[in-house]
Amino acid sequence: MIEGTTEASSPSLWSRLIRFAINGSSPYQIGDKPSFVVRDTTGRFWGAPKLRGKVVALVFCGSWCKPCQWEIPTWLSLKKEYVSRDVTILGVSMDSAETLAAYAASQHLTYPVGPASSAILWNFGIYPTGRIPVVYVINRHGVIANREVGYHDKAHYDGMIKALAAA
Repeated sequence: MIEGTTEASSPSLWSRLIRFAINGSSPYQIGDKPSFVVRDTTGRFWGAPKLRGKVVALVFCGSWCKPCQWEIPTWLSLKKEYVSRDVTILGVSMDSAETLAAYAASQHLTYPVGPASSAILWNFGIYPTGRIPVVYVINRHGVIANREVGYHDKAHYDGMIKALAAA
């Protein structure tokens, strides 16, 4: 069984992995209910069941990635704006835990961020390409509403999150 899955979700995950191998598409697609767990730099666990009822921006990034660095002010601002509307920004970094902890402190990140496990990178289609930033926006029902690849400005994400937060 793949880390982060249950027996009930394994067949579905395997079909997604096969789809990825054949089509080159991400194992998780818009409309899917992803299963994931991230341990942030403070040791707190964040996962799909805990985040149900919230709009989640799952941000795949790396400290060395320039477009990822350019998006940090966007995520800091959106976290502040939507704090009372059940919106969670959750960073998933390709950095080691040590590198990430130092980087998060130096950038004064106010949203949770944790190192990515190989399972979450595979399940969300970050491996084998390693292309980041990638952002999955998940609605209140735990369903992927949007997938964005590459740098986008605040206005791009603000409209998307605002619509989901109002729903």
